Amino acid sequence: MKKTPIIIIICFSLVITVLCIIFYREFNRLENPILAGFGLIKMKVLKMDYILIQENPKVIIAKPDNDLNKLKEYMSNQGFKLVERLGSWVIFENEKYEKQSFSFRSNKHYSIWEW
Repeated sequence: MKKTPIIIIICFSLVITVLCIIFYREFNRLENPILAGFGLIKMKVLKMDYILIQENPKVIIAKPDNDLNKLKEYMSNQGFKLVERLGSWVIFENEKYEKQSFSFRSNKHYSIWEW
């Protein structure tokens, strides 16, 4: 009877360790890759379109479907419009001619917008 809780704890620890390794490998460019991985899970579970992962530099993780349209909508809410897209770099500009350029990466599981 006493072996069951120990086995459950070991299995749970193993799952958490494997998830942390996967998140670190997948999001190694970010300051806190573990937090980014759990943000991805949170986004999937709560059915959010995007979630802020890191504030400085700003990093947002989003669902991959219609991700460019979601990015345009997000930036439009902040007063910016799409000016140019050069591969993975996207450039937005507002009416005051202030520019924001950042990296835009996407795969079948998530999209990352990185300032």
